[in-house]
Amino acid sequence: MRDGHLWKRAGREFAKNLLWIAVVLGALAAVLVAATDLPLVGTMAFVGVFAAVMAAIATVVVIWSGAYDETKRRGGHDSRGSPADRGGWEDLEKWTGH
Repeated sequence: MRDGHLWKRAGREFAKNLLWIAVVLGALAAVLVAATDLPLVGTMAFVGVFAAVMAAIATVVVIWSGAYDETKRRGGHDSRGSPADRGGWEDLEKWTGH
């Protein structure tokens, strides 16, 4: 994979992770601010920093683990060839002598 694709994918992953983490933490922070005497500005700053750090960690884990790569072309065969070339029930029947 070229370096440009990795950086683009990491950017997209980070944006997605930041969005959903900020939404969840923002909702929790809104409940906390409404129920307690916490200051709104301080809570928003904490949520922003914490969401960015958690999104960065999640992005590193997703990219490093080799989770589904969105940059693969859809509809084509991968480098392993067609499903028949990779084996399957047909090969099992050949192996058992049927």
